[in-house]
Amino acid sequence: MATVKKRKVDAECRLFQEKWTNDFFFVEVKGKPVCLVCGEALAVMKKANLERHYSTKHAKLNELKGQMRVDKVNALRRSLEAQQAAFIRPCTDRENITRASFVVSELIATKLKPHAEGEFVKECLVAAAEVLAPDKLNNVMKTVVSTINFIKSRGLNNRQFKELLSELESEYGDLVYHCEVQWLSRANMLARFYTLREEVKHFMEMKGKPVMELSDGKFLSDLAFMVDITKHLSELNIKLQGPNQLVSSLLSNVKTFEVKLRLWQGQLERGNTVHFPTLQEQKPDVMTEYAGECAKLVQAFDERFHDVKNIQRELDMFATPFNVHPSDVPDKFQMEIIELQNNNELKAKYNDLSLLDFYKLYISAEDFPILRRHALKFASLFGTTYGCEQFFSKLTLAKTLFRSRLTDPNLENQLRVASSSLPADIRCLSKEKQFHPSH
Repeated sequence: MATVKKRKVDAECRLFQEKWTNDFFFVEVKGKPVCLVCGEALAVMKKANLERHYSTKHAKLNELKGQMRVDKVNALRRSLEAQQAAFIRPCTDRENITRASFVVSELIATKLKPHAEGEFVKECLVAAAEVLAPDKLNNVMKTVVSTINFIKSRGLNNRQFKELLSELESEYGDLVYHCEVQWLSRANMLARFYTLREEVKHFMEMKGKPVMELSDGKFLSDLAFMVDITKHLSELNIKLQGPNQLVSSLLSNVKTFEVKLRLWQGQLERGNTVHFPTLQEQKPDVMTEYAGECAKLVQAFDERFHDVKNIQRELDMFATPFNVHPSDVPDKFQMEIIELQNNNELKAKYNDLSLLDFYKLYISAEDFPILRRHALKFASLFGTTYGCEQFFSKLTLAKTLFRSRLTDPNLENQLRVASSSLPADIRCLSKEKQFHPSH
């Protein structure tokens, strides 16, 4: 008598269908259907089993329709993913921190730029953030950049999108490209994309390329946070630009931004979005993760400027010599600091003049030799490469195809005049030249 083989469920090759997630609030985890609501895992991947579980235990969810149902599914899915990641997160965080240090080290070695340059600092921070917070930067930026590229890289799409914006009487007439070389373009691009998100969503649906993230409330909240935080970083970036920037003022701007980050971190933990107006529009339920992003930036800034902060006392002696206490400075400076702080005339000049003019005009080598050498040392430090970048921009303007016969000596002399902050003494130069005698 032949034996009847028992039917094995594993041999039926039942596959999970994506529509079951929206219909019955189930997802597939390691080959088994798991309920997003109660976390129960069913033994058999079968529609009838999922439907029975849903109708008997979670029938009240039938009230959720349309976008409200989609948002609920996304929220429950993120909650399940967070629970699953709880066991591996500590190890992952340590690995990401180590990987981020190597990424920044590689940038420092390959770029060969000063560690205090504003643009290079931002590049290192972005690279580290992409490792430490991939979901916040990578996913949002990847979606936004790919969507903009689809619209603007094709002439027909770009023209049709502009026509759509014109018909809808939109505030803006087009999107903004993002250029990795110009870091500030990131903030402008994200802000413009957020403003035109509904128009972009409608246009992509017309093209048969719907961007599902634009219907996800969590993604929109992440995008709104990115708009606000990149705007704040761009404002700091602008403060770090410009000629004749002293290291003391640059570090002061960085430390001020760190204080702002700590303030924002505490406020976001309490649900206060007063300094994040774009995020405030989305009204997210949970903002602790955005507070965590601010905490990561605080740590990145602290590690990045650790070496510069170690010379804070020397910088204070240079930038605020009247505020330091004589007992807190090295012995060789104490006598001159005491004489300086008790000179009311010099104190008045310090308040009326710029820092460099004060040292140049009133701190003489005869009266304050040690302080003057100290001031020359810190005044000569280049905090940024702004001057170099400006020089190369002028070189590009001067050396063009239309001036190919310009010799190197003439080019060097021209650039020296164009880049110097000192005006030429025309009267003295004129006196050195002899007039041609009349014939």
